[in-house]
Amino acid sequence: MKMCRRGVRVIAMALVASLSNSICFSGHAADLAPILQGGGYYNWTGFYAGGNLGGGVGRETFTATIPGLTTTTSDEIRGFVGGGQGGFNWQFGPWVAGVEADLQYSHQQNGVTASAIQFVNAMTYFSTLRGRFGYAMDDWLFYVTAGGGYGGDQTTYNLPLLGGFSTSDAFPLWVVGAGVEAQIWDRWTGRLEYLYLDSGSISDSLAVPGGTLAVSKNVHDNVIRTGLNYHF
Repeated sequence: MKMCRRGVRVIAMALVASLSNSICFSGHAADLAPILQGGGYYNWTGFYAGGNLGGGVGRETFTATIPGLTTTTSDEIRGFVGGGQGGFNWQFGPWVAGVEADLQYSHQQNGVTASAIQFVNAMTYFSTLRGRFGYAMDDWLFYVTAGGGYGGDQTTYNLPLLGGFSTSDAFPLWVVGAGVEAQIWDRWTGRLEYLYLDSGSISDSLAVPGGTLAVSKNVHDNVIRTGLNYHF
């Protein structure tokens, strides 16, 4: 466990260097001491805030209807995600409960063609508010998380002879996930987290020459991200 923790510290310290040109830590021994509470484990209680980066691989499913044609297709979206998070924890012995909010930029996109209609789609952002519940072991925290939020999506439909038509949607979503977090230096912790996001059904209706393009779509996304938090 000690060797594993040292490895996490090395990785997280490298991430700190990549995210900031100058993060200075005091060299005094008192500053390097872990934050402990009765029982000898790290005290997770309190406010925290930080940043994260990672990637997402998801899928958008479309059902599009225009006069004389209905087609269904799906397309994989993938790309970079990054943003910030903040929250509050309450610790009861080894058990930790908390609430966290995040705001993420997303550059997940792709395109697919079905029945001569080209779908060019991208997930542009998402934001969630989630509860967290976990178990602390020494200065490690293993947790699960669930909640809801909103996401943003942009899609262009290219129709034969009619040209392109674009929509931008903001939609509710629900999210579940799990992660592990560990103290890496004084009040800094590093984490690795997985989230699954689901939009439910999203409906669009666009006026096109000769009629209406009606679209129903769903967004499913898998996000893995690593991050740093500072505990106040």
